[in-house]
Amino acid sequence: QGRTVALVGEAGIGKSRLLQALVDGQADVLFWSGRAGDAITPYSTLARGLGALIRGLPNDAVVRMPREVKADLARVMPELAVAAIPPPRSSRAVMPVQAVKAVIRLAWPQGATFVLDDLHFADDASIDLLRQCLADEDRALWRVILTMRPSLRSPQTQQWVQQLSDAGH
Repeated sequence: QGRTVALVGEAGIGKSRLLQALVDGQADVLFWSGRAGDAITPYSTLARGLGALIRGLPNDAVVRMPREVKADLARVMPELAVAAIPPPRSSRAVMPVQAVKAVIRLAWPQGATFVLDDLHFADDASIDLLRQCLADEDRALWRVILTMRPSLRSPQTQQWVQQLSDAGH
């Protein structure tokens, strides 16, 4: 049984409105969206989504987060910087999958609906990391809803959507 829905269509036909109507009022929805310009900044879509997720957690949840997780997340979310752990030496941010999973599991340990609106705007680094997060043993906990325009999809996005389809998700 598939656990992924992709709404594909040109701009202005109502994909985002339909998506909002579908998830409106549901408590177990993780809603992220790509924005024009995200494609030029690695992890911008992911950082914005994780930031919203973290702001929705109880204050003590962030405090209880392992320092290593906060340090990994601080690579793209400076507000989580941990003074005692130096920043990575690399000039290119590399976001570990386990850090992202830790935050998502903290918010929804039993799973949820993961909504990615305007996926065609998302940066490739975010898409690759989300693909990894949703591809393993935890995949059964998640329902995924994607919206995108057919003409603007990057090769990375096309590959991920194809993998979801091929896997029967």
